[in-house]
Parts: sequence; C-alpha cells; structure tokens
Amino acid sequence: MLEFLDRPYPFSFQPSRRIKQIVPIGLCVFLFLILFKPFGLNNNPDYIVFSAFMTASGGFAGLVTTVLVPLIFPQYFNEDKWTIKRNLVWVVGINLLFANIMFFALNLFLIFKYNAFQEFTFKNYLWWAYLQLLIGVPLGLIINLVNQYYLLKKHLNISANINNSLDLKNESTTQSRLEFKVDKFTKVNIDINSLVLVEALGNYLNVTYINNGIKKITIRDTITNIEQKTGSSNIIYKPHRSYLVNVQHVHHITGVAQGLKVHFKDIDNVIPVSRNKIKEFRKLVSSKMG
Repeated sequence: MLEFLDRPYPFSFQPSRRIKQIVPIGLCVFLFLILFKPFGLNNNPDYIVFSAFMTASGGFAGLVTTVLVPLIFPQYFNEDKWTIKRNLVWVVGINLLFANIMFFALNLFLIFKYNAFQEFTFKNYLWWAYLQLLIGVPLGLIINLVNQYYLLKKHLNISANINNSLDLKNESTTQSRLEFKVDKFTKVNIDINSLVLVEALGNYLNVTYINNGIKKITIRDTITNIEQKTGSSNIIYKPHRSYLVNVQHVHHITGVAQGLKVHFKDIDNVIPVSRNKIKEFRKLVSSKMG
C-alpha cells in the first residue's frame, strides 16, 4: 500500500492556466445559481447579489488553493516529486481551505447585509467543513483517478505514435563542435552530433556523449548557457528545464500518467518530457519524419 502511495502522479503547476480555468468555472457557477436558484435562493430577493458575492468568493478560494499556495510552497509542489500520497494530502487540504474561505464569506455577507450573526458559530463551521470533506474529498479523488487513467492512455498513445515513426539516425546536421571546460587544465571538444544528453545538477552539468563508446564529463556551467550555444542546431531539444537531449540518439519513448519519458540506447538515464512540452516535442519528431 505504501509503495503504491509513493508512485509518481501527474502534476503541472501553470499559474496562468489555473487562472484562465477559474474565470469560466466561476461564470458557469454564477449562471447556475441565478437560473436554478438552489439552496432556497428563490426565497431570497437579493439572490443575484448573493450569487455574485459567493461566486467571487469561490473564485478567490480557487485562486488561493490552486495558485497562491503552490507559489508560496514551491518545494512541496515540485512536479518531479509529486506522488499519489502528496496528491491525496492536497485533495484533503484544498477542500479544507475551500471550506474555510467559503464559510467566512457566507457569514460576512449575512453580517454586513442583514446584520445576522446567528449562523457564525463553531458548530456551523464544523458542519460546513464536514459536508465539504464528505462531498469534496471523494469527488476530488474520483476526478484525480479518472484524470490519471486518461493521461496514462493519452501518453501511451502519443509515445506509440512517436515510436512507430522514430527513425532519426540518418538525420544530417551542420557540423559544429562544442568546447566544455572540465577544469582549468582540461577542455573537451565534442561534435554536436555526438552529444547525447546534458543534465543539470545544481551549479554543475553532467554531459553524456559518444566517443568510441559512451563517455561522461561533469562541468561547472548552466544549462541555459549550453542551450544558447546549441540554439542554431535542429537536433538539440530541451524537453524539461533540467535536460537537453539530442533527438538523433533517442531510442524510444514511453508514456506514463505524468507524461512522456525519453530513453537512450546503452544509457540508464530516463528523461521526462514536461507536460507543457509534449505537443512541441511530438511536432518536432513528426517534422523530422516528414
């Protein structure tokens, strides 16, 4: 059971995308409230104002839970370390935060609009939180499980399509060389076609290349600097913020719920493709097939 909970789970934090999702969802909720008048709203003459206020409060709750909290705690919301266990904890946490914000929003409206304090009690808060957990947590878990299954199937299909057409070995490129400074006495010149992989490790880079077999060196540099040096090449691609790969040496692609994984022949490294780069990566490979 514990091993299952430690499995990777797809998580992609893109603030702009989250904000764009909140707006249409809020609009749909507002229209639902004023058109169908659930929860006794048909007896409330101020139902439009109330619906607008609660919808805005829900949007604020969504902004806090899905944008601000991940921004404040970036280490916890590290995509590379996101697991099923973290996701389950977050599902519970997001529902508790949402319940707190919406409970206080409802009572603020009642107090300022009707000077009604009787609903603002700890007992009502516990009941509000209980309902949120009872309904929100199971619903969140179901949505997450369905999402994981959908993404797994999607990425398996994408990886299968890429593998069916993956034949980059004869790609011709402009001859160019890269110079890597190992230390103050040692420099290594590598043909860009022989470069396989560059991996960022803090202030250092692990460079894997082919020269009568697989060779590796560690240098003090940034991946951004290497990316700029190889910018004119059509075979060096950055599928993830910590990696550069030579698409000529890609052996095959696998699909998992988190996205795509890049494999190389005779190299143990398995490189992730960021979910926001899957479309671009697939297009790159497809263009080379044409």
